[in-house]
Amino acid sequence: MKIIKKTRILVETKREIVISQSPSNEPFICEQCGGQMMTAQMTAKLLSVNIREIYKLLEKENLHFSDSQLEVTHICSSAFSRILREN
Repeated sequence: MKIIKKTRILVETKREIVISQSPSNEPFICEQCGGQMMTAQMTAKLLSVNIREIYKLLEKENLHFSDSQLEVTHICSSAFSRILREN
């Protein structure tokens, strides 16, 4: 009789992102849910994707966003948190 020995290894990972702003910058707050808003460029860096992918997500998904008077797109942090959980 042949004895077979099996070993099971489970690896769990946790991703934590810390976002800080300089004191001179007032945070943008999402009018729909109260979450903190971030620029599309910062969101792209956090998700490690191209800025074009962020704009595609804005069109495809139901994400909270706003365009400022300076033509800067801000995206709600709760929106990209959901994307991180799904990926």
